[in-house]
Amino acid sequence: MKRYTLLLTFILLRIFEAYAQTVCPPNIDFEQGNFTNWTPYTGTCCPINVSQVGAPVSNRHELKSIVSTPSTDPYGGFPVIAPSSGLYSVKIGNDQTGAQAESIRYFLKIPSTASSAYVLVFRYAVVFQDPGHTIQQQPRFEVAALDSATGDTIGCNHFTFVASSSLPGFITASTGSNVLYKPWSTYSIDLSKAKGKTVALDFATGDCALGAHFGYGYVDVNCGLFETLKKVCSPGDLTQVVAPAGFQNYAWWDSAFTTYYGGTQTQNLTVPYQTKTYAVVLTPYPGLGCNDTLYTTLSLEDLVTNPTSDTTICVDSSIALQLHSNVTAAYPPVMYSWAPPTGLSCTNCADPVANLSANAKYYFTVVDSKGCKRWDTLDINVGKTVIANMSKPADSVCQFLDVGLQNLFKHKIGSAYDWGLDSGGKIRSIDTNTAVVYWTTTGLKKIKLHVHNGGCYDDDSAYVYVKPTSVASFDLKKTACINEELTLTPMETKDATYHWTITQGSITDTTYVPKYTLKWDNKGLKTVTLTLNAKNFCATAPYSSTVFVNDNPDAKISLSTDNYCIGDHITLRCNEGSDNYYAWSPVEYFETNNYHEVTMKVENSTVVNLKVINRWGCYNTDSTYINTTTCCRPIMPGAFTPNKDGHNDTYRPLGLDNQQVISFVVRNRYGQVVFEGKNSKDTWDGTINGTPQDVGTYYYYLKYLCNYKDTKEEKGSFTLLR
Repeated sequence: MKRYTLLLTFILLRIFEAYAQTVCPPNIDFEQGNFTNWTPYTGTCCPINVSQVGAPVSNRHELKSIVSTPSTDPYGGFPVIAPSSGLYSVKIGNDQTGAQAESIRYFLKIPSTASSAYVLVFRYAVVFQDPGHTIQQQPRFEVAALDSATGDTIGCNHFTFVASSSLPGFITASTGSNVLYKPWSTYSIDLSKAKGKTVALDFATGDCALGAHFGYGYVDVNCGLFETLKKVCSPGDLTQVVAPAGFQNYAWWDSAFTTYYGGTQTQNLTVPYQTKTYAVVLTPYPGLGCNDTLYTTLSLEDLVTNPTSDTTICVDSSIALQLHSNVTAAYPPVMYSWAPPTGLSCTNCADPVANLSANAKYYFTVVDSKGCKRWDTLDINVGKTVIANMSKPADSVCQFLDVGLQNLFKHKIGSAYDWGLDSGGKIRSIDTNTAVVYWTTTGLKKIKLHVHNGGCYDDDSAYVYVKPTSVASFDLKKTACINEELTLTPMETKDATYHWTITQGSITDTTYVPKYTLKWDNKGLKTVTLTLNAKNFCATAPYSSTVFVNDNPDAKISLSTDNYCIGDHITLRCNEGSDNYYAWSPVEYFETNNYHEVTMKVENSTVVNLKVINRWGCYNTDSTYINTTTCCRPIMPGAFTPNKDGHNDTYRPLGLDNQQVISFVVRNRYGQVVFEGKNSKDTWDGTINGTPQDVGTYYYYLKYLCNYKDTKEEKGSFTLLR
């Protein structure tokens, strides 16, 4: 069997308008020592269905006092009265089985005023005996805040605690079978959406649906009140905010938790200049759950001023200006104050007249009947009249060509001139009241002139038609190679004829052609010039571009030998040039193939190709054919070790498959013959007449027949090691 004990402490917190009295709902905290204003119910579970209404049922609705015996719960060991919360609490349910359910209900009327808001804070402790049923059949404790007229839950305020061994924060009880309990904890419910409604606060318990397991709980409500929305008066003054009682520690912060204000239940705060929210962190006494955070908002009273805005007046002498306070007050009448008095028709009226001939700044203050104060400032700038009168340019101008603009009216020092141009308009230069402009696009364009001085301004405008300008332009590479075909791409310009001048070349077409092909057969700098003749007389200067024609590199291949044997390494080369790139192929025959001189391993007859590219991208190619034969060349080791260890103890030719040795002679460094053989089986053991010879370099001469018919010779050196 699994028992549930759920101890809830509910703190109902209310906000009243400024200066309103805070009143505890009658007996909501059971401090009268009875069930006055509470309605008890009984029924069955699960789900919880309580419909029987009547007087409290003994052992199902039980009032506990601070002198109760026993004073602690028999399963969780916690007090039956919430510490620091009052003298009484109510036990709901019992530890008997039978699928019973119990509840109590309190009806609370919420004011409909804009500044009313509620926060319901409850503490709870829970003991569960887990029967292992489905969730729908498990014992439970439910808390709900309902609209009494409709029965609908207000906001998300319906909480159900169901038996489960996986619930966080629970401890295994030492009494009973499979019993879990949770010490005192704190939770909160927001009832701010219940303005103008009567709220039914329900607390209910239920046994398991199969009738063999049970649960019960305790409810204890505190009357502490907390304003979460407070109307305040004058910005900069101090106002007092009060947190709910019954907590061990308090910490006041701004809503972002960056500024700390104090650590007492009652805190003085400076009235902000606009609505601002504050947070208070509540730390309960030990055993009464976790920290909680509540928020309160300070909002200014409905005293609004909207005086005449800062303004600029453009006159040549003095002017009488009507000022307006435009005050909206929730608590009239109001008192007005304007300062300084200079030039004002009155200083304590709502709408004085100001006689001005120079700049002025006024301070405006208003106070309502409750003493709330607002203030504002009014800056008036008195400037001199300016006139914009732009000199009109010609009706039409050429695209890209400069046009001069000027304001004909001369102003005093301090005047500024701003020129505005339609799309494509650019300002080449600007000086005092003149500007030089041009357009990159064609069509009808608007020119705007804005003249201003100390806040006074005037505007003028004019239109001009921008004709298309024939632009001589083309794309051509800057470098080329001899006999390389180049593409010349001119920009199209309508209603114009094309005239070309080309070094060592010519183009006779005078109409637009989208592409030309040019090439030169000699090295040097070449110039191409395009001149346009436009029918509307709008044409830019001739356009020229140069091309430097570079030589092609030398790519002639030369060989180190004319005899090519399979397995030979031969050298191929070409003339080296500055900053040339070399590419030999096929690449698999070369250890490296990007130098002017390379080594090739001959494996079969093949064609070798070479491509040489210089730094300008000019290139040349060459190729040669390598015709190879099988040459039967023997292998002559580079060293031997005549130390009689059975490895490499004699020196002789290797790889003698189709060769017949005619003569094999070894000489020392003095030219003396130390060994002479006549056939393929003769080898030198590193001695003369049995005397070991010195370590060092020796020289061989080998004469043999290749394939038993062609006479070949080999010479070289090797090393004797010991």
